[in-house]
Amino acid sequence: MTVLAEYKLANAAKVLCADAVANDAVFSGVSIDTRTLRPGELFIALLGPNFDGHEYLQEALAKGAVAAVVNQKLNNLALTQLEVGDTRQALRELAQARREAFKGQVVGLTGSNGKTTVKELIALTLKCKGKVLATEGNLNNDIGLPLTMLHLQNDESFAVIEMGANHFGEIELLSNIAQPDVALITNAGAAHLEGFGDVKGVAKAKAEIFTGLKPHGIAVINADDEYATHWQQVARDFSQIRFAIDVDTAEIRASDLVLGADHSEFILHTPKDSTTIYLPVSGKHNVSNALAAAAVAYALRIGMQEIKQALESFSPVKGRLNFLRISAASLIIDDSYNANYDSTRSAINVLARQTGLKMLVLGDMLESGSSAVQLHETIGHLAKEKGIDELLGFGELSQAAVDAFGNTGKHFSSQQALVKYVKNKSQGDITVLV
Repeated sequence: MTVLAEYKLANAAKVLCADAVANDAVFSGVSIDTRTLRPGELFIALLGPNFDGHEYLQEALAKGAVAAVVNQKLNNLALTQLEVGDTRQALRELAQARREAFKGQVVGLTGSNGKTTVKELIALTLKCKGKVLATEGNLNNDIGLPLTMLHLQNDESFAVIEMGANHFGEIELLSNIAQPDVALITNAGAAHLEGFGDVKGVAKAKAEIFTGLKPHGIAVINADDEYATHWQQVARDFSQIRFAIDVDTAEIRASDLVLGADHSEFILHTPKDSTTIYLPVSGKHNVSNALAAAAVAYALRIGMQEIKQALESFSPVKGRLNFLRISAASLIIDDSYNANYDSTRSAINVLARQTGLKMLVLGDMLESGSSAVQLHETIGHLAKEKGIDELLGFGELSQAAVDAFGNTGKHFSSQQALVKYVKNKSQGDITVLV
């Protein structure tokens, strides 16, 4: 396969089997959006259900694009155009060619919960050994991942690439582009059920990450997960490292857990060493996230002291159990980013460890499939069992959680009314989980 070691138009044309480019022009990066395009970039005119990038070729030229990748050339445009059969496929091919040229190591990760937190933890542990590129935001689909790969620089030692999916085959596609040296599955849970049917389907889809794993790569598997044995079987041709809290035979494990209101402590064990970790985030699920990062770091031969230093310096990702103190006695826990059933359960466990009045503000957990009402009811029952004082619902599905919670549950049809209610309650000793 042709590699993309340098950003030259001639190289890109060769990768895409487009007409040869006569000049020696170079491009500084790749853009699919003229609103953010910078001078010197290569513009790829993607097609979608509600947009056509070809309509913005003139704007791309005006903004300084060096050239454009198109499905069909536009006549009378003073811009070099590389014509291909499918511009979305062209984006993938350029990304794969860039990966082939990358001399560093790639970590690929997927899972129903914790992907972004684990991604940041892994990047933190690897920075002691060199520059790290990590997926930004939620650029983890068939457009975002190739764009991330095309940001790879020659002086970077590692890339940490997040892979998301809402249908079968998507992670396989992404893994074959990223070609990870280490492939990690954090867990399988009740997320994106509309695309996978049930959690078993989710687990099967997550295992697709091993299809692109390098021949001598390492599979990192959560041994605590119900589907760990399945993943181990799928990855049977690769070296494996397991991490766990509850499985003593795992290579990377935690013991002596102490879960505080805003932190966690545990002893981290590897085959070579053990040390105490003070993790500045709360929750058993975050201990599992830390173990996942430690397992990847161990696979890449990062030392225990470097792992300890990275884990203990971690700051929570925005919208994922951020503790926001609004007064001496009042606390908001912001876990509002893309909540699903399992992440909501974990957040409720954190809320239950707080003092004072405990209030859960719950919106609809989307993409829950045919089990949506049942899952919301289960959340309502769990909140009551854990001693949560009030459950406030907003959204059609959250009504099921409110009903299951009982007489101190309240449902709001207006967001403004909900906010007003919370503000009026937030004067005393109270913790609000959003």
